[in-house]
Amino acid sequence: MPSLAACRSGLLAAAALFLAVACGTDPPVADSVTVSPGEETLAMGATIQMTAKVADENGDAIADAGVTWSSSDDAVATVSDSGLVTAVASGTTTVTATSGSAKGMATVTVEEPAIVTDGDSFELTKEEWGGHTWYTTAIPYSFTNRTGSKVYLPNCRGGFEIKLEVEAAGDWIYYWSPILLNCLSPPIVIEPDEVYQGFVDVLGCTSGGSCAPRLTLPRTDSTAHRIVWTDALSSYDEDGPPWGDLIPLEERVSNHFTLVVVSR
Repeated sequence: MPSLAACRSGLLAAAALFLAVACGTDPPVADSVTVSPGEETLAMGATIQMTAKVADENGDAIADAGVTWSSSDDAVATVSDSGLVTAVASGTTTVTATSGSAKGMATVTVEEPAIVTDGDSFELTKEEWGGHTWYTTAIPYSFTNRTGSKVYLPNCRGGFEIKLEVEAAGDWIYYWSPILLNCLSPPIVIEPDEVYQGFVDVLGCTSGGSCAPRLTLPRTDSTAHRIVWTDALSSYDEDGPPWGDLIPLEERVSNHFTLVVVSR
């Protein structure tokens, strides 16, 4: 028969084990959420990964705390389940990270694109001549250099490298570019914060074996189109090609616009 001392020792051990198990089953409670960065400005189409630090009432970080992300205006910017923010259109939205009853917020401002067309719809004139179907239009635009450094546009006879793209099933598809020659002249240099104005003179055809430049995918009405500078550079090597490093894509695309075909 166990002694009284042994019984007491066993009871104390059992009580200690009970307390340890009981305390171990209580998860820490989220008291605060800090979102980083707390404020961000993005160009349309740009992305940024946000993070959330969850802490308890003592300020101690809670590892592997569950976080739910949301945006107050998905039309301005969306946020994924992992906190990846994608800029959609100009405006301001609040990105919120929620863990339990605790929340943290960040402000995201989306700027208009660096390339802005002078209008949101343009007429694409259709006419028949030379055995081909031709489409023409002129799209004026301005570019604000927000990169913080010089931007170089390799200068060719006929302009510099530009593409028109059309949105199809969530992707952007190239459908027209001018024919350029003799790309050896000094580049166009755009200083930081300088506003550069220009226009895209579209001339393309869609029929005939010798048709050039070919406009392969004419889309009209509500279909979205955009201008893309394919060779806007942050540096310039006169011994190129390659001529230099491209500036980010979001600084080389325009706002979206539509093209409406008008027959002449």
